[in-house]
Amino acid sequence: MLHYGIAISMLMLDMAVFWANWIGFLSAFGLGFVGHVFFTFHDCQTRKLSALTKYAFVSITSFLCGQSLLTVAMLFYRMPDDLALSLVIILTATINFVLSRNWAFAVASRPGKGAD
Repeated sequence: MLHYGIAISMLMLDMAVFWANWIGFLSAFGLGFVGHVFFTFHDCQTRKLSALTKYAFVSITSFLCGQSLLTVAMLFYRMPDDLALSLVIILTATINFVLSRNWAFAVASRPGKGAD
């Protein structure tokens, strides 16, 4: 939500949508990680540095994919800035959450656990 709020605010200040998305992403990155560590995945036993590294990879990759989708939406579909930005942020946030849950903050399975 912070990413979206800041990006939309930047659009209201007549900033280009691609720059607004960058600023929104950079503003929300740290808060997103802290939120996942202390709230969303608080029971995760993964080391924080390992989780941060993986989270950074997931976030940056999903952001860059989002920027690509934003470019397609703007250039080929001629979507309004706010609509394109909203759709891209919803999609990338969903992908980011799924990858964070299943990889960045996933608890490593222990060998032999549950084996007969």
